[in-house]
This record gives sequence, structure tokens and C-alpha cells, in this order.
Amino acid sequence: MEDSGMFQCLAANEAGEDSHYTWLKVKTAVPVMETPPQNVTVLDGKDATITCRAAGAPTPNVTWIYQDNKAVEPSGRVQVLDPGDLLVAAVKEGDAGHYTCIRANEAGEVHASAYLTVLVRTQIIQPPVDTQVLLGHTATLQCKVSSDPTVPFDIAWFHNNEVLSASNSARISIQSDGTLEIQAVRAADVGEYTCAVMSPGGNETRSARLSVIELPFSPVNVHAVRLESLSQRAVNVSWTPGFDGNSPTLKFIVQRREVSDLGPIADPLPNWVTELSNVSAQQRWVLLTSLKAATSYQFRVSAVNSVGEGSPSEASNVVTLPQEAPSGPPLGFVGSARSP
Repeated sequence: MEDSGMFQCLAANEAGEDSHYTWLKVKTAVPVMETPPQNVTVLDGKDATITCRAAGAPTPNVTWIYQDNKAVEPSGRVQVLDPGDLLVAAVKEGDAGHYTCIRANEAGEVHASAYLTVLVRTQIIQPPVDTQVLLGHTATLQCKVSSDPTVPFDIAWFHNNEVLSASNSARISIQSDGTLEIQAVRAADVGEYTCAVMSPGGNETRSARLSVIELPFSPVNVHAVRLESLSQRAVNVSWTPGFDGNSPTLKFIVQRREVSDLGPIADPLPNWVTELSNVSAQQRWVLLTSLKAATSYQFRVSAVNSVGEGSPSEASNVVTLPQEAPSGPPLGFVGSARSP
């Protein structure tokens, strides 16, 4: 309006001068909403833009009102863009609500409103964790999900990238809270398990490893050798470890039994005695030097892990220690003469 008025154009040269007058009247136009705000639904953490574009003369200014009573002030996360649109960056749940855009100039104003809905992101809040379970027991892997109450989601479990279907196995079930339960676990159940959550509110996957542990297998190749170069009673017992049951071996136990002249006793009456109960898990042989002379022996070895002691090995070969001369005359011997 302040630009209205009489304007004169004056032109001059050597031949003379001339002027013309004209009246400039600035017309005004009431703002018209060309692109009104539309309802926007966005995930928390994402950016939201609410449009508000209007035409008018002069160009209408823009004011945004939140919840009908609070002027929206531009800040770090909230900006009013040149066309009049409102940008809310990295939205939070507290940003949800009713937004009104007012476009005004000297000729009048126009306003329109829209609602910003912020959905809570669907995410796994209690993911599965690496788990060890005893062979034959039940394994449980959790997968608890947080989501917007209005947003549905689906949970799927994968074993080594293959989809798990509870309908294909009576041992496998997926609970309503997403927990995976595997009953009577087997060695084949070992591997990586992935929980995948899919929804309009976001997708997420989390993985964990299931280890099935059991008692260690029996050592094999248990062999006994008498070492004549060291001592008449020196016997070396060696072995090869068996499968550790998916749990590191903690130690070995070495047992012995005496063998009579009739040969080894049947296993129902083994008569085994523990010779060494804490042999290092790294050892593969022991040297025994406290055995009795003129005696035949067999040996066996068992392994121990976090589950417990595994079955003993098969008995070793029989080793016979030779007789030895007495180390000295008998002591405490008393003799007496008898009369005829």
C-alpha cells in the first residue's frame, strides 16, 4: 500500500525535455491457501514436514500455532521453510499434536490445520543372548519387542539363515512375547539364531548363538608303557582326548586297577582306584612311579568339563612290573628254639 502514488517520468536532451505522469495503485489480494497442511504420520527420530503454501498480494506471512494456543518458535529442530512449510527434525513423541498454519497480509488471512502423529519405533528391547544348554534340556531365546500400540508387527526366527517353523517340529515353539523355545535340544540345534521383527513402524534383527553342551566323550588310545630306563616301577600312561562336549576340558582323571593272574576282572566289579585326580587339560600323558613291584596294572582316563565328568575310557593294555630284590634284611624278626 505504501508504494501507491503519482509517479513522474522526466526525459531531457539538447533538443528539449518532456515529462509524463502516471498513477500507480497497488492492488491487494486476500491470501488463498494453495497447498494446505495435510495430516502427517512419522516414526520417532525421523523428520516431518507439514506443508502450508498460499498466494496473495502482498505475499502473506506465515505463523504456526501448536495445539491451538502456542506459537511455534523456530529452534534447532523446528524450522519454517521459505514456502511456509514447517519442518520438525528428529521428531519425538512430544511433538505429536495439532498444528495450525495462518497465512496473512493486509487484505486478510487464511488458516488451515493438520495433525502430526508420531509412531513409537518398533524395536527389539530384549534381544536374544548367547546361550549354553545341556544336551536334552530346553533352550530359551528371548526377543521382546517395543512398538506403538496401533502398529502391528510380525516376528520370525531363523536358524543359520533358515526360517524356523513351529508347525514343522513338536520341539519348537514361539511364544506370544516372541520367545523361542526348543525342547530336548540336540547337537543339530547348535548355531546362530536370528530374531527378525517386521512392521510399518520399522524392521530390526538381532542374533545370538546357541551352544549345546554335554559331558565330554571318553579319551581314546589309552596306552601304558613301562619305562625301564627310569625305574623298575615307572609307567607312562598316554591318551588322546575325545570330543569336549562343546565345553572346554577342565582336567583329566587317571585311574588304575590291579590285574590278577587270572586276567582283568569284568567291568561289573572293576575295582578301579584313582591315581591322579587333577591332571592338566593340556596334558596328554602322565608318568606314574609309585606303583607296586611284581604287580600287573591297567589304566583308564576320563575327562571333566563344566558339565561334569564324562565316561572313562576303555581300559589300557596290561603292564606288569617285575619283582624286585628286598631293599634290606627283614626287620623285627624274632626267633626262638624249641626243645624236642
